Amino acid sequence: QLAETDLRNISLLTSICPDELLDVLKLRHEKDSNFLSTSNPNSYSLANLLRNLAYFDKNFKKAFWLLFEIVKTDKNTDSKDNSLKELFSSLFHYHISQTEASFATKKRVIEQLLNNEDYHKYVLDIIDNGLGSDNRTMFIYGDQNGLVQTYSYRATYKEICDWFDFFCFTGVFTDIR
Repeated sequence: QLAETDLRNISLLTSICPDELLDVLKLRHEKDSNFLSTSNPNSYSLANLLRNLAYFDKNFKKAFWLLFEIVKTDKNTDSKDNSLKELFSSLFHYHISQTEASFATKKRVIEQLLNNEDYHKYVLDIIDNGLGSDNRTMFIYGDQNGLVQTYSYRATYKEICDWFDFFCFTGVFTDIR
């Protein structure tokens, strides 16, 4: 297992070589299925690292699916005290997602989740966060390696309307039973 200091040092590489770092984490997970699970004592730190790696649109999908590996193993079902689930679903908040991933990229990921009935419970959390129902604060995000980051993708009004339309009027609600 990685020590907390190892993870902190690795996190410094997130802006320098995010693709390579994601590949290394995926390889490690393929060799040890417990690496990206809550049985790893550093699962929350790894989840934070993956969430930071999801910042750029080009890395969002790969980082999301690796983060999802951790979230799937989380047995804590108390939605009021589940920071992993909150960390995961916050990637989809329409305004303060702390990622520059486009809505189109996020929609493709959600559609993939909808294709698996076992994942519908996660989509409900994403919808809740995606619509911003309990996020009423704004903050500026800064990471530990000095990369200046904004708190979200800069969406146009049309994109925001499309995002809400996607959640409210398309098959998202009708596909979840």
